[in-house]
Amino acid sequence: MRKKITRFVLSLCVALVIINLNLIATNANTPATSPNIVYNSNQNITGLKGANIEGKIYNVQFIYGDFNEAYKETQDLALNEIPDPVKAINAINEILNTLSSVPKTIAEKPNNRKYPASYNNDFYMIPIEVIERTYKETSIEIKALYGVFDADKKQWQTSVVDDGIFQYKYKSHGPRTAGVYTKFEEVKMTK
Repeated sequence: MRKKITRFVLSLCVALVIINLNLIATNANTPATSPNIVYNSNQNITGLKGANIEGKIYNVQFIYGDFNEAYKETQDLALNEIPDPVKAINAINEILNTLSSVPKTIAEKPNNRKYPASYNNDFYMIPIEVIERTYKETSIEIKALYGVFDADKKQWQTSVVDDGIFQYKYKSHGPRTAGVYTKFEEVKMTK
């Protein structure tokens, strides 16, 4: 009888160790104090839940596609609840950089879709302005701020563009250029 109890206790201990190791492995990339990181089935980060930006809580979605796909329901950026873009990028970078294994990419670049121009998914962008220009024909330009993965530092940072004359934090591209766009939804706190 004593042998059976000893085997049972030993089996129970081994089972508990395996369960704990699985829980640790499952949660290894999500620090306890960070917002919930949203992953897709391929374990690519597709969003953040509960990101604190300027004292407000946001759910952030990372969408790989062109501007028209990412913002198909509205072209008015003011309606997309975007917080201060520089502060938002800094907050998102801080969250991504606190993961125990800092991801080099976010979202997932589709293999089955061709875009006229596309960026990799080692940076994401927050559009700040849509400019429509007309000279012989109408063209649209999207100005955006970027969060970029720095491979040397192995961390995410805010991109600064240097054109030789000025340093600024935005770049421009057309609405059909694909990349990782961000969408923000403010979480309304109920009392």
